[in-house]
Amino acid sequence: MTLGIDVSKLFSEMIMATGTKDHVIKKMVYLYICNYAATNPDLSLLAINTLQKDCRDEDPMTRGLALRSFTGLRLPNVAEYLPKVIGDGLKDQSPYVRKTAVMGCVKLHLLCPDAITHSDLVDTLYTMLRDRDPQVVANCVCALDEILHAEGGMVINKQIIHHLLNRIKEGSIAAHFNTTVERITPEAVHAVTPDALVAWVGGREAREQGDALQLQLQTEAKVITSTHHISITPPSHLHTTHSHLTR
Repeated sequence: MTLGIDVSKLFSEMIMATGTKDHVIKKMVYLYICNYAATNPDLSLLAINTLQKDCRDEDPMTRGLALRSFTGLRLPNVAEYLPKVIGDGLKDQSPYVRKTAVMGCVKLHLLCPDAITHSDLVDTLYTMLRDRDPQVVANCVCALDEILHAEGGMVINKQIIHHLLNRIKEGSIAAHFNTTVERITPEAVHAVTPDALVAWVGGREAREQGDALQLQLQTEAKVITSTHHISITPPSHLHTTHSHLTR
């Protein structure tokens, strides 16, 4: 398959091989199924039971692999199964499974936007901004930006700013902070005090850096507002989304 050879005729045999316990073989089998699912939609549905079973496996690697493959099938008939599977993955004890489930939300959104709209997955992603794993938080920021792109991206408020500033030292979150700060509302920016920024920069000697950063954020927010790149008013259906962040 990796050499460009058409091996789709082996699809039935590969479906039978999904029951293997070997991680390497299972990964290759799922890669094959995802690659040829579009050309064999009916046979691909035969793998759903195995994928659902593997999503409940005791091994987090198996659960994460199954979830990643399940959300990667790109079949309309699979969309009805994904909200439940992704929702369980977002609550998983393993950070690997949780971050895989977060990106699975994006795949579901691309496959069937209505499935995201009619579920509570967006609210769950906002809640998971408090996840203890930095990569999960970074994935949530990216996922919310993609899912809510038509509405201006992830909604930013004072509580989210403070929380992200407190987590900014963790590299994977810092890598995505620049894209997040571009959509901060002026009201939220003015609510961030120099002391809160000092806590992020680190140390009393950094107060001048905190003042300068606050000024920079305010300036960027004014530029964004004047050029109408964002909507200052959060989407109406998300006004209550962040209520849990105030606690």
